[in-house]
Amino acid sequence: MHFFLRKHLLVFVLLYAVSLSKAQKHEFGLSVGGVNNTGDVNFRFSFKNYRPAAQFIYRYNISKSLCARISTLFGQTHGSEQKSKYIVPSIRQASFSGTITETAFMLEYNFINYRDKKTLYKYSPYFCTGFAIYTSTPKVTTTSLPENSNNDFLQSAWPIGVGIKHAPDKHLNLHIEFVARKCFSDYLDGISNGMIGKQTTGNPLDTDWYFYTGAGISYTFYKLKCPQPQEF
Repeated sequence: MHFFLRKHLLVFVLLYAVSLSKAQKHEFGLSVGGVNNTGDVNFRFSFKNYRPAAQFIYRYNISKSLCARISTLFGQTHGSEQKSKYIVPSIRQASFSGTITETAFMLEYNFINYRDKKTLYKYSPYFCTGFAIYTSTPKVTTTSLPENSNNDFLQSAWPIGVGIKHAPDKHLNLHIEFVARKCFSDYLDGISNGMIGKQTTGNPLDTDWYFYTGAGISYTFYKLKCPQPQEF
């Protein structure tokens, strides 16, 4: 198993152990969906570039409205210029595919207290933002150059997104979200620094974006209250 994959999974194992030992209100979940991206290869957002992805989520509910969140994302990336209408991409004819692994630290703000038994609204829109680190392994191919594999390394991104939550009961939570990540580098699609091999191309000043759209379910743990002894 890849070193970074083991590292990201270890974070969730440790968090799970802490939650059980403290028996406090914690939330663990899983979502499935797809990853998309924009950059040197994918100039514009296109639904055809979505590839499968999954995300593990841990939330610590600070208050009724605010929660801290740690998530680990595993997905695939893809892009192709074969049918591009732009001049440079039509000549370059680059394509890439790869994987991405991310750990994100975010805050979520729920606009409605959707868990309250007295409320008429069991749904709430939410906003999230924070900081993310990720690794990517793009493999680039062009019509004039052989396949070029970039070594993966830790990179950073700024996630910002929105979603909707629903609580069918006290413990279960459902959600749908769209979170965009602004990369602080230009290596997601394997084309950066204006070069592929020895050929000048790309735009190093225009950093990449990647996006996750998914639906998920989570389970909230509540602290068990021990009965107090009665006085006679």
